[in-house]
Amino acid sequence: MNQIEFDIKAYEYTTRTYIQFLIETHQWEPLGIDDINSWLENFGDQIGRYYGLRILVNCSYYSEKHLIRLLRKGLHDELIYREIMANIDIEKALNYPLTFYNSKAYDYLGKTIFIPLLHSDVPSESGYWLVRTLVTQQIIHQHNQTYPTDLDKIKNYENIIIVDDCIGTGEHIRDFINSNVYKELKNLGKKIIFLVAVGAKEGVKCIEKMNVDIRCIEVLDENRRIFGNHGNVWKDDEERCAAIDYFKEVEKNRGVTMLGYKKMDYAMIVQNNIPNWSLPILWKETADWQPLIRRKSS
Repeated sequence: MNQIEFDIKAYEYTTRTYIQFLIETHQWEPLGIDDINSWLENFGDQIGRYYGLRILVNCSYYSEKHLIRLLRKGLHDELIYREIMANIDIEKALNYPLTFYNSKAYDYLGKTIFIPLLHSDVPSESGYWLVRTLVTQQIIHQHNQTYPTDLDKIKNYENIIIVDDCIGTGEHIRDFINSNVYKELKNLGKKIIFLVAVGAKEGVKCIEKMNVDIRCIEVLDENRRIFGNHGNVWKDDEERCAAIDYFKEVEKNRGVTMLGYKKMDYAMIVQNNIPNWSLPILWKETADWQPLIRRKSS
């Protein structure tokens, strides 16, 4: 065994141990160690498992607990706090007591309705889950949420918050913006904000260029791309290029494309689902490829 082979074997051992720790401490729910092992069997050789493990430990994984923490923080920082600060004297802000901000936050939420983003004219499963979670976690009241088509209820509120879990290319939000439902919401004359838990920087920028108010709680930048030259996934550029060549062969011989939708190359898992702009090696299912997580349509 040469030094390179020894290093690869040592990396596999330490990384498997780390992944087992993540699973045992419920940080990667609902994944289990059997799911990891079945997925790694796709590669068949040690160098393939090595590349697969490097991608896996650099995956942006958002469990249910992580999303709830993200929602709590983001709802305050990206929504409530920004809206309060936009309407008060900044020079006097530091002198206001905490009770002042709590009162303003309570007033703002009372005037705000939360609705899930529509995908193909129906509420997305992920968006609906997020809105429901805001209620069950007592972040908002039950009466401050509804469906996007419930205009009779929505018209009674000053602010409309459209919620979804993630944004990749921005296509789903663009489709919704061009829909009749969105036009009806706009005609109400209310302030509309899109609130997204996590998203790719290029998708967020795309929506911002449409003069739409979008608040993304956690933005994935170039450093989170798997095959880009700005990240820390690979030891060096030589290894990155070797990994690209390897996965091009996987694409050619086994029909699993290297890049996700619109050539995006993030390794992204949200709760128990995975978007199509995430790497297909994580979710593609064929007779010759076992997915890490089966992808839902929304």
